Amino acid sequence: MKEQIKKLSKFIASRMFYLILGISVAVAIPIAYAAWNSTVSSGQTLTTALWNDMVAKLVELNNKIDSWPPGSYCIFMGGGSCPTGFTQKSGYMRAISLYAANSSYIVPVTFGNSNIQCHGACGQYGNWIGELNLNICCK
Repeated sequence: MKEQIKKLSKFIASRMFYLILGISVAVAIPIAYAAWNSTVSSGQTLTTALWNDMVAKLVELNNKIDSWPPGSYCIFMGGGSCPTGFTQKSGYMRAISLYAANSSYIVPVTFGNSNIQCHGACGQYGNWIGELNLNICCK
């Protein structure tokens, strides 16, 4: 068994860039190990087709895992759409009055699909320069 775990470790380490983000190590390693044992017998070479099949199994498992804790809450929307079970909520505040139109009072930033920025060109509308755009996912 130690030898199989060693082979699996080398297998995963040599192909880390193929691993899919979001798959928990606690879930991925036992599933990959089970897939390895059920598919690859000793002495068999790992082919691209076999690797793709194993990755597909991990992706399928990842899609079945409900990793969001129970309750009602909201999260910032990342690039794209909300996770399953969440509903998108969008809102904005534009032409927010700030003391001055400089970097001491407004620092543009984007986080996911939301942002803080100047309304128009910074200083274009006097002190009415702030803009807050929110895209949130709630359940």
